[in-house]
Amino acid sequence: MAWRRRTSWGAYVFGLFPSRHLQGEDARETERADVSTWSEPPNIRLIRTRSRKRAARSATEPMRTHTAKREAYREQVEAQLAEERAFVERMQGYGAVRIGELPLLGAKERMRLLNWIGRCTAASSRSFVTADGHSIAVLMPDEEETALLRSEDGELVMPDYLIEVQIGGMQHG
Repeated sequence: MAWRRRTSWGAYVFGLFPSRHLQGEDARETERADVSTWSEPPNIRLIRTRSRKRAARSATEPMRTHTAKREAYREQVEAQLAEERAFVERMQGYGAVRIGELPLLGAKERMRLLNWIGRCTAASSRSFVTADGHSIAVLMPDEEETALLRSEDGELVMPDYLIEVQIGGMQHG
């Protein structure tokens, strides 16, 4: 038994003992190579005990309410849905329209239109249904047919898709 104790003490002498690894970034005052780590100030870390017993019980906290955050998020979503509804109705007023025939779009409208085209081209039926029940369909043009999509934040040369917005009736593709 004494030899085992001597062996374990020998491990400590050579630094071969189970260590607790500290996480975090060391704060260095200089990046110079000739400065020793011993001249740096020590990094002070709070180490928690590994025991399951806690010395001091903290007081219970009241349950947090997130109603203000939820209400702000609800208003934001309702505003986005209102914008989308207005854009859908505007596009529905055009009937079946090609990209090249569209008037100047706002930045959000351009993003929404490109999102629609992406959703339609990903679906096998080349259409999808919005949350309001409107169906958006895209007809693929010939490869050489291109158009200029004009928006407030720039112009985009892209295929001249035919976009059609209808009220309900179609299923997801």
